[in-house]
Amino acid sequence: MFMYSEYKMATFIFLLMTGILMGILFFHSYFSKYSRYRLLGDAVFFLSILGLLS
Repeated sequence: MFMYSEYKMATFIFLLMTGILMGILFFHSYFSKYSRYRLLGDAVFFLSILGLLS
């Protein structure tokens, strides 16, 4: 499937956000200590700012 150039950054950011959230699910024992999942889980949504800046 051909992706238009204006959607490449949005697609990359969406996949990066999904990958980070999946990483939290797969490595829950690491992220459950000291509530690390809360920090990263909330901070992942700041990646969308990259799409606004580009």
